[in-house]
Amino acid sequence: MSAIIASDENSQRLAALGDNSVRSCSTDEDPILGSDSDETSDILLERLTAWKHVCEYLYSYISATAKAQKSQSREYETILKSVSYPLREGHHFKASTDGVAGLFENIYTNTKEIVKVNAAAEGNLNESVLPMLQRLLKEIKSKAKQLKIDKSKGANLLEKAWRATQKHILLLARSTRSSDASTDYKIERSHDPYLLRQGIDSRLIEQATREKVDRQENQEIQESFLWFEMHILQTVQCVLAKLFQFMGGQFDHQRAMYGDILGTAQLIHPDLEWFSFVERKNAALLNSEAIRRLSVYTTFPNKDHRATKPIIEGDLVCRSNGIPKNYHYVVTQAGYLHGFDRDNTLYQASVPEMSLYLADCSISPVNDVEFSVQGVNVSSRNLLNPFHAVTRYIFRAQSVEEAKKWYSAIDAAI
Repeated sequence: MSAIIASDENSQRLAALGDNSVRSCSTDEDPILGSDSDETSDILLERLTAWKHVCEYLYSYISATAKAQKSQSREYETILKSVSYPLREGHHFKASTDGVAGLFENIYTNTKEIVKVNAAAEGNLNESVLPMLQRLLKEIKSKAKQLKIDKSKGANLLEKAWRATQKHILLLARSTRSSDASTDYKIERSHDPYLLRQGIDSRLIEQATREKVDRQENQEIQESFLWFEMHILQTVQCVLAKLFQFMGGQFDHQRAMYGDILGTAQLIHPDLEWFSFVERKNAALLNSEAIRRLSVYTTFPNKDHRATKPIIEGDLVCRSNGIPKNYHYVVTQAGYLHGFDRDNTLYQASVPEMSLYLADCSISPVNDVEFSVQGVNVSSRNLLNPFHAVTRYIFRAQSVEEAKKWYSAIDAAI
């Protein structure tokens, strides 16, 4: 009676451990093992590997950034060599900070500082940022290693309990087959089916307890991942904050140095260098007295001779070959009618576009504000014309009175 009660108590204890811990077998020799902790451990290990790769990618990114800063520092050293210091031919410029020499001294100093800033950024990334990721990677690897140890330890204990249970299940199967085959067959005490059944119940309880403990341990490990991942992300955020601090500070510093160069250039007054140069080189440069002496070139022999004075001059509109032109015309004492294009340069404006020798020309009477002259253009600009054809030039004055004045002057020269 007590044995039956013990057997019932074992069944109740098995039921209390839960149906998922131990599954029934379909045959006498099927294994009884119900834990699925391996699947949980495997997926958690995969997740740790994923986080490890995230940190490794970030490590590679920051490491490459540090190398770029080192390379940029060397590039700026090359740029620094392009600036001659002190400034070549510096004696031509004012020797002060507010002039061109001071500007190039400022450029040299700021560029040299940019070299240091890039080198400092590389050092900060290597010494302050990358070690944070190295420590985090060690923590992830350590947690993965511990998870593998716990998984192996739990699996060994479960396998041990499983083997002990299977051993007695097989013994019970053999013992019950012998008992069914012959009632006269003597069964050894240790193989008594009843005792074997009791032993199996005890071992099943032990196996189920072990599986339950293993599951609880894996549940705790799984729950610890929340805090560990929060730690990973907080560390990544801290790393990126450091990256922003160093790189952003470097960019701000570099921008400020370029701003200082620009500010120094903008403070130079446009006439500062010239007047400073004139003051220093006064002995070798022309002064105002020397410039006044140049007025001798405004006077020359026969400048005011009667033959140089025009008989009449002014602006007329001339049309020949259908093309009207507004030129400045002059009737000279030598008997020429010259037409000048005032839109040309100073020298070209003194060379007539048209020259008519009036003695060889004919003139028609004034018609309202117009009169015409027929003749050959003998100006130097027309020398390339091989025909020197007689051309009729129609002139238009601004008034009838003005047209009559021109007619009288030209008619007198003819």
